[in-house]
Amino acid sequence: MTSDIIKKNVSLRSLNSLRLDSVAEYLATPASLDALLEALNYARDKRLAITVLGEATNVVLPPRLPGLAIKICLQGLEHDGTRVQARAGENWHQLVNWTLDLELYGLENLSLIPGTVGAAPMQNIGAYGVELSEFVQEVHAINRFTLEQHAFAAEDCQFGYRTSLFKDAEAEAWIIINLVLQLRAEDSPDLTYTGIIDALSESGLGLSAKSVASVVCDLRRSKLPDPASNPNVGSFFKNVVVDRSRVAELRSAHPDMPMFTAQDGYRIPSAWLIEQAGMKGKSVGDLCVSRQHALVLENNGRASAEEVNKLAAAVKQAVAERFSLQLEQEPISY
Repeated sequence: MTSDIIKKNVSLRSLNSLRLDSVAEYLATPASLDALLEALNYARDKRLAITVLGEATNVVLPPRLPGLAIKICLQGLEHDGTRVQARAGENWHQLVNWTLDLELYGLENLSLIPGTVGAAPMQNIGAYGVELSEFVQEVHAINRFTLEQHAFAAEDCQFGYRTSLFKDAEAEAWIIINLVLQLRAEDSPDLTYTGIIDALSESGLGLSAKSVASVVCDLRRSKLPDPASNPNVGSFFKNVVVDRSRVAELRSAHPDMPMFTAQDGYRIPSAWLIEQAGMKGKSVGDLCVSRQHALVLENNGRASAEEVNKLAAAVKQAVAERFSLQLEQEPISY
């Protein structure tokens, strides 16, 4: 394999948004399917473990990452009417802007979510009342063991709340290479999230998908610290989902607890739980719970994966002791 595709002992500090010190034993940066297949064959020949990275905006990396890390760099955007295809290495937010420029609608509520197209279906990204799964037609992936390529229909992807087949059931088997979306020609944005309506009213912008994208970007910038200046991986914990059977008990014990109906029960904002448990602003070493948003853990220096794990555990324990509810980590730890 050529030296510009694979290298040995590479620092990943600038390649992960939490800016953790991590060194990859080997790193490949394939920009084509042939190069990806070459990297996979290289790993198989040397019996190396494989870790797939996009922009590493949702991972916690260890000090040393053994085996072959593959940073997917596949590029390409196409559309046929309202059907859009995007390669896995494309930046997600740039894809959203591209579709809006083409007057293709549906993704505007998902503006400014960090990461690549390939990572988006893995965790079924969602924000402001919209989830990616609503628009997925197919996910194309390659099996890292057999090198088989397969097109998964949306119903086969096992999409759930911040999860999918590619994150849970068969996370070790498939590498996403292409995403096919079915968007809308009608400019009829989703306004189910009340904060968008309020933001539109305050902005003076008219009702359109581009206006929604604009206010979503403003909302995200106002609520979440910028990874470029405050290294983080966005929401570190998923919102808590509880069965309807627990609602009366929780509301009796905590009358002010916010709850929102969801298909799988009721969702409780984890940021509220963390704040009420007194963990906002708490720190371990150089890592702290952001004072801007309690769901975010920020690296204020040279934080380590060990510090991440310790602070995350402390937050979970505090919430469990206060509310008897269990927080679930969103980013993947290696």
